[in-house]
Amino acid sequence: MYLLDTNILLEFLLDQENADDVEKMLENVPPVDLCI
Repeated sequence: MYLLDTNILLEFLLDQENADDVEKMLENVPPVDLCI
């Protein structure tokens, strides 16, 4: 996942109608090490 994707997902989380869908998507994303 990229930072841009995360920002889009956060916007969806703020919209309560989409929060459940985003939660399911995030559960399916494999954990990734962040490189800065």
